Amino acid sequence: MNNNIYNNNLKNEIISKADIVSIISSYVKLEKKGANYIGLCPFHDDKNPSMSVSPTKRVFKCFSCNTGGDVITFVSKFKNISYRDAMREIGASLGINVAVTKKELEMQKNKKYYDIMNDASTFYSFFLNHADDAKNARNYLHERGLNDDIIKRFNIGLSSDNDEIYKLLLSKNYLPLDMMQVGLVTSFGSNYKDYFRNRIIFPITDLDGNICGFSGRRYLVGDESSKYMNTSETIIFKKGQILYNYHDAIPKIKGENRVFLFEGFMDVIAACRASVENSIASMGTALTFDQINAFKRLTKNVTVCYDSDEAGINATLRAIEMLAKSEMEINCVTIPDGKDSDEFIKKNGEKALNDYLLNHQVSAMDFVYDLYLKNTNLNDLASAENFKNIVFKYLNLFNSNLIQERFLNKLKDQLNISYDALFDDYQLFKSNHQVDKQVPLKNQNYNQNDNLNVEEFPSFDPYENQDQQLYKQQSNIASYEKKAYIKSERKLIYAAYMDKVNCLEIDSKLKYAYVLDENRNILYKMLEYYQSREKIIEEEFNKLLTEEELLTLKDILKKEKSFDFDYIEDCIKKVKDYPIFKGIESEKNNGQKRSLEDLDDLITKKKKITIKKTKRS
Repeated sequence: MNNNIYNNNLKNEIISKADIVSIISSYVKLEKKGANYIGLCPFHDDKNPSMSVSPTKRVFKCFSCNTGGDVITFVSKFKNISYRDAMREIGASLGINVAVTKKELEMQKNKKYYDIMNDASTFYSFFLNHADDAKNARNYLHERGLNDDIIKRFNIGLSSDNDEIYKLLLSKNYLPLDMMQVGLVTSFGSNYKDYFRNRIIFPITDLDGNICGFSGRRYLVGDESSKYMNTSETIIFKKGQILYNYHDAIPKIKGENRVFLFEGFMDVIAACRASVENSIASMGTALTFDQINAFKRLTKNVTVCYDSDEAGINATLRAIEMLAKSEMEINCVTIPDGKDSDEFIKKNGEKALNDYLLNHQVSAMDFVYDLYLKNTNLNDLASAENFKNIVFKYLNLFNSNLIQERFLNKLKDQLNISYDALFDDYQLFKSNHQVDKQVPLKNQNYNQNDNLNVEEFPSFDPYENQDQQLYKQQSNIASYEKKAYIKSERKLIYAAYMDKVNCLEIDSKLKYAYVLDENRNILYKMLEYYQSREKIIEEEFNKLLTEEELLTLKDILKKEKSFDFDYIEDCIKKVKDYPIFKGIESEKNNGQKRSLEDLDDLITKKKKITIKKTKRS
């Protein structure tokens, strides 16, 4: 049975069998009034009974604060527990078992880590608001336009310079190892020190609202350390799955049926100050499909508000491609003069930012068209042809007749050619550039480096009568295909070597999906090395490798240095597909004699996995 159907059936069974009057009256005194019962609402400062409970409709409703819902909602809100925990509690009293989900088991396993982060955040907040040493930090925030309400709303805090977090957590009987696991403490021999020192602290929550990491900003005059220090990838902090302010923005996103997507948390805070509260941020990292799927559940309308510098423009273009493949409706807004939302609000004020974000949006296609038109010399044939192909590329992503008609007409006038000729060119482009929805676009440089061209696959005729030719073609495809997996795996080894965060992310997502044992061994040794190091020291790390592994690593570092780190996800997905390919190969080579139809089917399966991807550019 579908899990959602199962949960809905379970919920409905509990609601139908539970005595809502009896359960609510165990928390609040109720008096019968007609067919219903009334009592003081526990969810606001109620002086006169304003909450009504209907035993026939099985709902409660406060006519003062508008809180209402079923019996599960009441218990959830009253006891400040999750809806599912409330289901489980009521269900137990009725003899109905509400099973623990995989996600809940994961939460239980990681509860100690979340408790550590909550206790740390509570201290940071208290220290900022009450410590004498925090006066400069409070002044700094106020000068930046963050008043006490905003500070409280975003739970902003301050770290001390005296290892207070380590001392506090130790007093609460947390283990130093667990403090290190969540990135709050570092070790120096037998001594432990706070990771965040003398920094304004911004808590980061996961999609369920649990504090899973922090970002610390310098504020002291003369501090020449990095502007920001962030929690590294941990067991509960995974950048590619986190969106700043997501959990708190859910009601606003649903209510407005739109989400504003920013790069950094300061931009989100600025937008919320400007009353654009349906705002989230991808935390300065490349947007991932995990993040897109999270807000796609709330709305299909997204406005991309990345920075207007070169890096921000490139990030916007990548986001447009991914969002279009996820079938989102995309607008863009670019803050002028190369500034971000935080800088704009400092110069122009909150009302001006609100107006700009709401009234200066353009469609993604308009954004792309105008951006590339600026750098096109329409009198130069090569430049005009390149511009035409870029417009074709993005039109193909949206697959909309309305958008196609509008921009082909616009392009026709721009290039001064006939619509029919332009339309024919576009149809030819589409036939050679198929787009699969919700699959990351391949990076152009990535394809060139891998030399993947569809012509390199041998032609295959399903009606071929010669077994020998079929086996030969099949073998060639398998050999070529495995090389493509190896190339992706080599790029991941390079990315892991260059950055600890990459290494942890790759390991957590790949798990046991590897192509070559030698590559797997190199990555495992990196993971072990990174346990006590933040970066790899070449001479030191090389001593851990065998001669063969060292030769392989040196070859990887030499040949993969042009790899674009924004496409780590593409490589991970490719390598994770390898077990599927390997399974088909094992089935083919298990010694059984197969007919031509069987072998044809095997090759068809493999083509579905890889050849279809190769035909895209």
